[in-house]
Amino acid sequence: MAVQIVLLRGINVGGHRKVPMADLRAMCAGEGFGAVATHVQSGNVVFIAQSSAEETQRVVEAAIERTFGFPVDVVVVDKADWKTLIDQNPLPEQAAAEPKRTMLALAKGPLPIDLV
Repeated sequence: MAVQIVLLRGINVGGHRKVPMADLRAMCAGEGFGAVATHVQSGNVVFIAQSSAEETQRVVEAAIERTFGFPVDVVVVDKADWKTLIDQNPLPEQAAAEPKRTMLALAKGPLPIDLV
């Protein structure tokens, strides 16, 4: 079992693609994930899973489309990998000074070189 961080892209923005957090938590619990918690209305979810991050991504994407009626891109990161991402922050002093202005962007897969 592993703690996984699940990031949903493009929900609850400007009144579109609404996903109530209580419904999202219930959906995740219904898919067998444990200790499900959400963060504000962001679509960020943390839970305990027995599946790999890749399998969790597939399960959550399918469940969201089935439950809410529209597709949502999902990125899943295991807790250990999340800590590595934080530890590799190239600007730790700035992040400590202004944590509300610190952002981590994750892509669902490798970016084409012409977009980088």
